[in-house]
Amino acid sequence: MGAGCFIRVKYGENLDWVEVIEIEGDVLTGVLHCELDGSICKVEDDRDKKEIKFKKNQIINLGCDNFCWC
Repeated sequence: MGAGCFIRVKYGENLDWVEVIEIEGDVLTGVLHCELDGSICKVEDDRDKKEIKFKKNQIINLGCDNFCWC
């Protein structure tokens, strides 16, 4: 897993796909891609394209072979 990989992250009540842009030890920074959820998420959703920081233990799923090739 590295920059450019897509992973599904649980943070608070949200469960979204995130594109990893930086890894610093146990903390990752990524850009939310709620359009990948297939949900009713709209482009104007304030979560869209927002950067978040999260820990590795919040990763629920890897996007390998779906959104990226690890």
